[in-house]
Amino acid sequence: TPPGSGFRLVRMTADWAEDTATWNSLINGVELGIDTLATIDAIVGAPGTTEPVNGVVSVDVTAALRAWQLDPTSNFGWVLLPIEGGFNGTRFWSSEAALEANRPQLRVEIPTPGVASALALAGITTLRRRRR
Repeated sequence: TPPGSGFRLVRMTADWAEDTATWNSLINGVELGIDTLATIDAIVGAPGTTEPVNGVVSVDVTAALRAWQLDPTSNFGWVLLPIEGGFNGTRFWSSEAALEANRPQLRVEIPTPGVASALALAGITTLRRRRR
């Protein structure tokens, strides 16, 4: 709130502490490709347009979640960076917002796999019965 021109979600590459991380402690903010990966996980809003971003947004971050699943030590969270050429920043309520409904939320939805998918996720690709 209020609507802005969007943002980029980028994975951080170094640990940071919620209670002590500031603009100054991160040496004048977070720099793409230095404090983060060089690649962007998702863009919310259209770059260089006046398309507003307001309310709940859905973002596909499957690639990041899979990477973190393979290497949990690489999970330092995301930074939300402004879109280059955007006309207006997007602002968020903090996690300490008085109304719980205004606090930012991350909800990860994982589809319920069928039996074959569940077996594949468990590393079982072929089931055979041996005869003796």
